[in-house]
Amino acid sequence: MKSRRTSSYGITLIELIVVIAIWVILFTLAIPSFQQYFKRQKLNGIADNLHFLLRYAKAESAKKSQRMWLKIQVNENDDKIWRVALTDTTACEFTAANPCLINGIVREYTNAQYQGVSLKTNVNSISIDPIRGRGNAGTIRFALNGMNIEFRKNTYGNHKVCTNFSATNSRYPACK
Repeated sequence: MKSRRTSSYGITLIELIVVIAIWVILFTLAIPSFQQYFKRQKLNGIADNLHFLLRYAKAESAKKSQRMWLKIQVNENDDKIWRVALTDTTACEFTAANPCLINGIVREYTNAQYQGVSLKTNVNSISIDPIRGRGNAGTIRFALNGMNIEFRKNTYGNHKVCTNFSATNSRYPACK
């Protein structure tokens, strides 16, 4: 007697439900680490942009033999409302009548581009002179949910970016 064997192709509903349940569990466990990753990237992004602005200011200052300024404005009541701009005039006031421009172009970063990031600083502006980028010293600290990234410039024209989350894949070293 021959037995009939039927072969089935495909999956059963129970197999599909098990696979979906496993994916849901794995995804649920991964969401918090992805959120932390995106927060770190947001802080790294603002540090990269500030680093670029300062290097650009040094180059423009040397090219034009003119002093440049990194202007900083933070709302007195809410440090999550801020603006940072590069300008070639001291008259910059972040207004429509008197915008912060360099070469006629606005080079500005605001809290609108970096939702939830707060800014604390000890200066209202950082000057960059044409000779070696020297100027006043200043520290700018961006924070988001307990993570900080600091931008420090000294009077000799050197600047440094550091963070308190360097052990978790930041491109910047730990602050000391």
